[in-house]
Amino acid sequence: MRVAGIDILLIEDNEDDIELTRAALKVGKSIKSLTVLRDGDEALSYLLGHDGTANPPRIIPSLILLDLRLPKVDGVEVLRRIKQEPVLRRIPVIVLTTSQRDEDLVQSYDVGANSFIRKPLLFTAFQAMMKTVELYWTQANIPAAQEPEDPAASQRQPAMNREPQVESILLIEDEPDDIALASQALQQMKGSGSITIARTAEEGLALAGQQDWTMIVLDHQLPGQSGLEVLPTIRRLAPDAGIVMFAGQEDEAVAIAARRAGADYYLKKSSNMAKELVAAARDVAEKRDLRRTLAETRGQYRRVLENMTDLVYELDVEGRFRYVSASVKNLLGYTEQDLIGAHYSAILSPNDLPHDGPHFHERRKGLRATRDLLVRMKTKAGDVKVFAVNASGIYARHRQWSGTTGIARDITERQQTEQALQRSEQMLQWTLEQRERLALDLHDGSIQSIYGIGLGLEYMLQLIGNDHQEVSARLKEAKAGLNGVLAELRNLLVAEPPEFLLPMDLEQAMEGLVQAAHQTTPTRFSLAVDPAALARLTGDRGAQILFILREAISNISKHAQATTGAIRVGLSDGVLRLTIEDDGQGFDLESRQGAGHGLNNMQTRARKLGAGLEILSAPGRGTSLTLLFPKEEGPAGT
Repeated sequence: MRVAGIDILLIEDNEDDIELTRAALKVGKSIKSLTVLRDGDEALSYLLGHDGTANPPRIIPSLILLDLRLPKVDGVEVLRRIKQEPVLRRIPVIVLTTSQRDEDLVQSYDVGANSFIRKPLLFTAFQAMMKTVELYWTQANIPAAQEPEDPAASQRQPAMNREPQVESILLIEDEPDDIALASQALQQMKGSGSITIARTAEEGLALAGQQDWTMIVLDHQLPGQSGLEVLPTIRRLAPDAGIVMFAGQEDEAVAIAARRAGADYYLKKSSNMAKELVAAARDVAEKRDLRRTLAETRGQYRRVLENMTDLVYELDVEGRFRYVSASVKNLLGYTEQDLIGAHYSAILSPNDLPHDGPHFHERRKGLRATRDLLVRMKTKAGDVKVFAVNASGIYARHRQWSGTTGIARDITERQQTEQALQRSEQMLQWTLEQRERLALDLHDGSIQSIYGIGLGLEYMLQLIGNDHQEVSARLKEAKAGLNGVLAELRNLLVAEPPEFLLPMDLEQAMEGLVQAAHQTTPTRFSLAVDPAALARLTGDRGAQILFILREAISNISKHAQATTGAIRVGLSDGVLRLTIEDDGQGFDLESRQGAGHGLNNMQTRARKLGAGLEILSAPGRGTSLTLLFPKEEGPAGT
């Protein structure tokens, strides 16, 4: 059975907690409205009217969520005033606070709070807690029909909660009068079940673990062991039972000790004991139901995490793991214990740390938080996988950053497929460019040479009749020329695909070009790469860089007659630079004599990239080529 949607009143001054509560308790079928008041004075005016007497608003809340630390009038005083008013006192009040003081807990229950819940620091835990509150008060807790105290109140009285089912009660008490008074009060309560009586602490201990008790009432003063001494054991034997401790006098120290030992309620024996015991019975039964619902919710949350194939993690402010889901074993080979307390740099690729680290350890939240960032992570076996990471900052009370929560999805196979497709596209582009280059080189070089040889042969036909010696010399020249043409054609036809088309990253591809050059030319090349600069050379930009580098190495090998060459990729004042230098013969920049045919190709590719190409050279002084990319804005500050 479901109740109609309820009206919730939230009395809270912290804007972050207000937003978290609104996000968790969305208005819909089960919640008709969520009204927010930000201080105690405003709350009393809203509930009691400006003159301080009960004159509630048109809509009386079905549930009140109350913070203890409020401006102007504190939460305890607001709670006291609510419970003093006949029209308002039946409204369930849940105290939500970050306070760790047991005195606050005891005082809240003494004044009349229905539940006392400490706010978790983590958003996920806060959201799960609020969902449990919603589930209990809108579904598990069924309202009971009651007669209004007066006709006017019947028009505005909130739906009342059903009588809690106190199915089994264990009363541990040695005083006959107190046994009779407590038994009579509990038996008259609706929903009350059987009552079992134990007259000593030892007898109570023996019975505590025998069945699932709804409620255990324990006297402080018992023969032999005191109730306070056996309370921790009773709590261990009956973890789900609501425990109420009796005491002959009001002692704050005993009340706090009882709460710490596991009691849910502390009552002083008095003339009002019967009424207070019934109220406590209702409350402990409600809390027991709430604990069970919360445990079920936590279990559901835990099962969801355990069955997720993605990696879920939380970092503290120093970047150390305080939680990592069990899926880390299948994804990276680590156990949860391997990573708890370890810094996130233990799994991120070292070259990516300067760029990806601040995003993985995100401080921002909302729309500015990290979304779908590609991050390379190291497995325990030393392999590298690629993950798409979403991360957001966690903020505690007073907007203090307390860490990062994130989820990472393994996209290694998807990226390998995309890279294979990209390599196929690059191979096609390379093939088309080679065909175009072949056509140009054949036209400008080989075909023109063959045409010249043809003219020579034609001239020899004219001479063959009268000068055999000259014919012989001309034929030798023609043979040598044809051999040269054949060599040119072979050079054009045996060009191999560039190294970047192999399945490796950009730095590996650059190293592959250098190693290939060392096998075919005496020039020795060195390679220096800045990881931060390399991170900006992604996608098509990286492919074009490799084309330019291949062309430059080819020109140096063919034309420069260099002993050494140097290749550097780095950042200077935010400008990315690719510099290629050699100590070869150089050339005249104005005439471009000796420069080969590759410079035009490199300049064309530089323009496609939106980059500049600086060329420094002089005969006998080597050559320096520098590719300059414009300065880019860095990632948004964290």
